[in-house]
Amino acid sequence: MISRITMRKSGLADYLKDGHRQDSIYNRQEKDNVISLYGNLEHLKQAEIYTNKYKEWKNNYEHIVISFSKEDMKRLDTLNDSDRLEALNDIALQMIKHRTSGYDLENEVIAYAEVHQPKIKHEFGKDRLEHIHIGISYLNPLSNTKLQT
Repeated sequence: MISRITMRKSGLADYLKDGHRQDSIYNRQEKDNVISLYGNLEHLKQAEIYTNKYKEWKNNYEHIVISFSKEDMKRLDTLNDSDRLEALNDIALQMIKHRTSGYDLENEVIAYAEVHQPKIKHEFGKDRLEHIHIGISYLNPLSNTKLQT
């Protein structure tokens, strides 16, 4: 498993919704089966809009991608659908909890996670494998302050 964390100002919610990349001819529905694992994408989008309008932060959220290797996929493929979904949920939730430790997850954290199961298995000269996207807004909705992840 490999994680990549980037901090951004805007665009994640739209990317997760439509899958638009400048270098690809495919949209989200063509590229992947998407399963929501945690949170609400619309809440993440609204936090992004709010922070861009009312906060002068350099970055408004972090985007985490958890990529699975072929060996990881072999292990996941041994699970039935229910156990696989439970394992993916657990991976996403553990990462969210790790990045937001010290905060009340229910009241102080706006986060969203989804898994992408590729329909298109090869693009840009690479194999496309299952992966998880996690967005964590830096907005603490309880105090209207910035989370420190």
